[in-house]
Amino acid sequence: MIKINKNLRFFVKQREGRLKRLMAIKAFIAGSMVKIAHVCGKSNCRCATKGELHEQYYLTYKVKAKTQTRYIPMDLEDEIRNWTIEYKRIKTLMKEINLLQLKILKQYKVEKKARKKIGQPTELLNILKQREVK
Repeated sequence: MIKINKNLRFFVKQREGRLKRLMAIKAFIAGSMVKIAHVCGKSNCRCATKGELHEQYYLTYKVKAKTQTRYIPMDLEDEIRNWTIEYKRIKTLMKEINLLQLKILKQYKVEKKARKKIGQPTELLNILKQREVK
């Protein structure tokens, strides 16, 4: 019997590994942190006298294709930064899983055709249904 499904098993294993990593989701928020420097408006402040602007962090995010901005209190800066990093990690994992799913679909078709040609039974659906994530 010829081992045709090596590539399919590889892609399925890769997908399952990423799904497992995706299951370890932490708190996240869709958006980006930006630092904005501004003048406060007080005439005797350092920003008016010395030109040292006040720097504050804001969260920018989209709502119905419009950018929204929210002030981030200083004591939450590190936490919000971690949330935005986690969101980017999740987004990257989802893109990788999607690409693997497309490769699995393409490889499934190739291997099914090859098995049919040489008369091997197709166990490909069983491979796709196997879940290594526990």
